[in-house]
Amino acid sequence: THSAQDWNPTFKALTELTLSTNLYPSFVGDALLNWVFGSRVTLVGDAAHAHGGAFAAGGSLALDDSLALGLAFEEVFSSSKATFSPENINKALGLYSQIRQLHTAGVVGYCA
Repeated sequence: THSAQDWNPTFKALTELTLSTNLYPSFVGDALLNWVFGSRVTLVGDAAHAHGGAFAAGGSLALDDSLALGLAFEEVFSSSKATFSPENINKALGLYSQIRQLHTAGVVGYCA
């Protein structure tokens, strides 16, 4: 964790001139090994990667997750021969999970 003593001196000086400041603890959830369950369910947003909400990352990550999920399904089902089968659904969910877990691990790690 970071404390005010670790802050940049300029920023620290500015906060000392502020009439009222509050420090809030940051929470980062444990990373999940898998976001896909039973080839039918996947996690997005804070359900997949909970953290303290620094710089509104939670909302933006959830929107990015949703877009990536849609693009993963588009990628798998863009072929006219692709069937809406459990195997293809699992393939799309796996693609989404693989791409997003790598990205969100970096963001959430930065917030820790």
